[in-house]
Amino acid sequence: MAACVTAAWLQGRAGEVTTARATLVRVLERSPYYFPAIKLLGEQALARGERQSGCRYLWIYDEMFRRASGVHHLLGRYCEPAWFESFRATIPMPHYGAFPLAAGFE
Repeated sequence: MAACVTAAWLQGRAGEVTTARATLVRVLERSPYYFPAIKLLGEQALARGERQSGCRYLWIYDEMFRRASGVHHLLGRYCEPAWFESFRATIPMPHYGAFPLAAGFE
């Protein structure tokens, strides 16, 4: 899985956005809470200007680390506070089933 996340990082860096997303989705289908994949999805979404989607993934990542992750500061910088309430209402944590967004990317 680590190699797949590295591949997605390289794909994203090369501008292959759709391929990078698909690679990360496949990782999360096998391991729904593989946190490096979740973090990369969020970072790549923010880099593309997809703030709400990026914030959703980074929120999930941060919640996995009890709001003390290395991306916690990004949530305050890029995310609207009201989004957090909608995330809490729609994405229960911990969520041990299928990854909440893997099937339907925004």
